[in-house]
Amino acid sequence: MSDLINRFSEDLQLAGYAKRSIQSYVHAARQLQRFHNKPLENITEEDLRQYWLSCKSELGWSAATLRISYSGISISSPVPWSGRGRF
Repeated sequence: MSDLINRFSEDLQLAGYAKRSIQSYVHAARQLQRFHNKPLENITEEDLRQYWLSCKSELGWSAATLRISYSGISISSPVPWSGRGRF
């Protein structure tokens, strides 16, 4: 696990998130990082948009799955997602 994702997981634990929520949010961050093959701190808002568009159109993600991904990524501070176009 990258240092940033590890820190993110620890911060969620300290904030009192449930184990399953932490797993879901960390998984979302890892998927995003793998999709773009670059560190989370280098991912732009346009990268996020393209990622979610691909997940919806190519993978057939439901709105609920997109919301889980959005939640996990939006609370990980290095990703500059403004929150426009919520699901």
